[in-house]
Amino acid sequence: MMNYKGYTASTEVNVEAGILFGRVLDINDVVTFKGKTVSAC
Repeated sequence: MMNYKGYTASTEVNVEAGILFGRVLDINDVVTFKGKTVSAC
């Protein structure tokens, strides 16, 4: 799980594909994301 500006997202890592992906939770819409790198905020 990760939190950003009051939103919570589920996160998963696909090691074989080398990506991080997830979905924003508890909203009335579908918002997904993916990335190749993760930086500390």
